[in-house]
Amino acid sequence: MQFRPNLARFRRVPPPEHPIDPTYAHDEYGARDFMIERAFADGPRALAGLSWNGAGPAGCVGIIHGLGDHARRYGRAVHALVDRGYAAEALDLPGHGKSYGARGHVSSWEEYLEAVEAWWERPRSGPAPIVLLGHSMGALVALDFALRHPGRLRALVLSAPPFEVVLRATMLKVRLAQLVVRVWPRFSQRTTILPSMLSHDPDVVRAHNADPLVHYLMSARLFFEFRSANDRLRQSAGRIEIPTLVLHGDQDPISSPAGSEQWVRSAPPGRVESRRYPRLYHEILNEPEGVAIAEEVADWIRLKVS
Repeated sequence: MQFRPNLARFRRVPPPEHPIDPTYAHDEYGARDFMIERAFADGPRALAGLSWNGAGPAGCVGIIHGLGDHARRYGRAVHALVDRGYAAEALDLPGHGKSYGARGHVSSWEEYLEAVEAWWERPRSGPAPIVLLGHSMGALVALDFALRHPGRLRALVLSAPPFEVVLRATMLKVRLAQLVVRVWPRFSQRTTILPSMLSHDPDVVRAHNADPLVHYLMSARLFFEFRSANDRLRQSAGRIEIPTLVLHGDQDPISSPAGSEQWVRSAPPGRVESRRYPRLYHEILNEPEGVAIAEEVADWIRLKVS
């Protein structure tokens, strides 16, 4: 039976005048910004990201955010990883955060994979990531990269992968996107995601609503690129070659946990583990229980790559 959320319980929460975002990493963890310049026909463009504990002796874990999200909102994962001796890095995908591009737009799904490749190859004091942690749409990007480059990674973590999307666009929005995508691929519409669908923590909701790096847009091109990639990756479990952990909130109103369960069942025996968290919404790492979940994830990574 497909999960259908009661959307009436979700509402917009007004932002505070001076929000303190509980999802950002604490200052003492010493975030360092980095930029990656990429060459395009119309000139150079820059990808942005953050790194923590660059010389971490345990290895490096890369974090890939979801749609409308950005690299700074994964502080709880960063804390847990750095505390265990890992370096952590997070990339702003094209059209997100401080990276180049119109908000919520990408020319093709391949542009995301090329951005991850450029991130992977950037000069750094330590090694490139040996583990990827992807959330929501970022989970699909991480999975796609892992399938294409199995020898580069030792483990993979997928948080709320949207194999079965619950919060669907209206038929009017879909039809409009179909009409304009060929002539105006950057045409964007607001998604129906509300901050209150992400977490039960009111401070997280208010901070998300006020965060200037967050957006709620999706271009016509990205809409169809996302659908095509999701259709393909939904059938990919049988090809996974590295230890993989799939995390999902039981009450996720955006992507159904049933889609994750079906993908896990299709994977080779013993290759994929699944953890489903009762009552939690879409951003499990940013729920009140998120600190403990981040520590679980970091412990699982340590077990798999040590």
